[in-house]
Parts: sequence; structure tokens; C-alpha cells
Amino acid sequence: MPGPQVDKLHERISQAMSRFSSLDAAVESVREELDTLSPGLAIMLQAEIEEAKMLVALQFEQVEILHRYSVIRKRPQW
Repeated sequence: MPGPQVDKLHERISQAMSRFSSLDAAVESVREELDTLSPGLAIMLQAEIEEAKMLVALQFEQVEILHRYSVIRKRPQW
């Protein structure tokens, strides 16, 4: 089970995903935020950032893409 730092980083990366087109760009944004708060902090938290990145990537692997017309059987008439 991830620790509290990984949980918060996971949350920040997930939030950043809405602003960026890729996971790597979102992670880079979080790294920049950390370095703005305290220079070198992103380097000290490198392992935690990578673990949080993996958790976000796993979230997206679990998404099932349904096609617009992916009906298995016809619905009954009302």
C-alpha cells in the first residue's frame, strides 16, 4: 500500500492530467511545482513520483473504451 506522499502525488498527477495531453507532461508539471516549493524536492521524491505515476497509468489501463454503437443485443420495445 502506498504511503501518504505517494497518495498525494497520485492525486496531484491525476488532477494535472486534465490540463495536459500526456501522463509524462502531467508528471513534469508536478515535478516543477515541487521544485518551486523547495528546489531539489522533486529529486528527493523521485521514487515516490515514479510510484504515483505508475498508479495513474494503471488507472487508465482499467478504462474500457466502448464504441458508440456497441450494443450486444437489441433492447426490447417499450
